[in-house]
Amino acid sequence: MRDQFEVSESLLASNAPVNAKDALGATPLHVAAFRGSSNIVELLLAHKAEVNATNNDGVTPLFITVQFQFEHREVAGLLLQNKADVNTKRRSDGWTPLHVAASDGHTDMAELLLANKANFNAKDTQGRTPLFYAVSNQHRDIVELLLSKNANVNAMDAKGDTPLRWAVGSKHENLARLLRQHGGHE
Repeated sequence: MRDQFEVSESLLASNAPVNAKDALGATPLHVAAFRGSSNIVELLLAHKAEVNATNNDGVTPLFITVQFQFEHREVAGLLLQNKADVNTKRRSDGWTPLHVAASDGHTDMAELLLANKANFNAKDTQGRTPLFYAVSNQHRDIVELLLSKNANVNAMDAKGDTPLRWAVGSKHENLARLLRQHGGHE
């Protein structure tokens, strides 16, 4: 049986549409990113796959990579080298890939996104920055990383809460102390 790469090559050689969408709006690049298949991602990009194509939820292949294949920095790197929008926002909640990495504790991916100019102060639909989610889920490494990039320690969400208020309210004393050391206010 031929592997997925050979099947992909064969389809592209037969002029299969590289940006065809399924019922959910996913392109072959979305699927390859979801599977973490760097060789297929590279093949599709070489055949002019739309790197910033969005599915029905407004999600790009980069967003999918960060969310589901966070250990595949290579795939994210390929997408970013091909001008993937590092600050793309998911329609449902306004999250960027950095919000996902911060919330899920994927420090390596957060570093890669930040190295590619991810907006560390991007706000979601509730006015929350990635720092809120790193604090909420106690991802100290990411909190430190965001603070080292000068993330707004006193950003306020739509309810008037700050990351420090979240840390205090959740009894995350070590994070509260760290945020205060960086000028955090409740």
